[in-house]
Amino acid sequence: MSESPTPQVMSVGDAFFLQYGQTLAEWAELEFVLSSWFHFVTEMNFRMAEAVFYSGRSFNSRRDMLLRAIPQSTLDEATKTFLVEAVKRASAYSAARNTIAHDLAVMCEDIDQMAIVPGDRIWSAERVTITSLKEAQQNFRSLRSLLLNGLPPGSEKQPAELYRQVCTLPKKAYASAESPMLLEP
Repeated sequence: MSESPTPQVMSVGDAFFLQYGQTLAEWAELEFVLSSWFHFVTEMNFRMAEAVFYSGRSFNSRRDMLLRAIPQSTLDEATKTFLVEAVKRASAYSAARNTIAHDLAVMCEDIDQMAIVPGDRIWSAERVTITSLKEAQQNFRSLRSLLLNGLPPGSEKQPAELYRQVCTLPKKAYASAESPMLLEP
């Protein structure tokens, strides 16, 4: 009789970097949905809109292109309001994405786990833990989902409802939706 294989336990580092990759992948998907919105807002063909949107080398330049195009679009006012608020929330989350992508991942022995810390202050108490990465991934996913639900044609929800839901997302990417003090009023 054969024994069933023993499940392998992932190391602290492997678990951290798996979550790290999943979080950054979620951000990439969020930016792709924003490029789809750029296509609808500008009414360019999709390949052209994608090329123009991604010609911006930073999120801020992509955000600025989209925000400048929204008022000139033929979208109804409720959709414009929703989209501007969603882009602003993505902008607030982009700082977390930059920290995740550009700071150092180190083993913090005092908390016995991996964390991301500022490269010039590795001894700092400022840390992005695996819990923080999970929260950021969830918030990136929630925002992406709302943006997808509003994409024309045939958006699933009304823009006013989508706007309301965007406003209930945490202001900071590392915040949990269960933390009411971190939510907008």
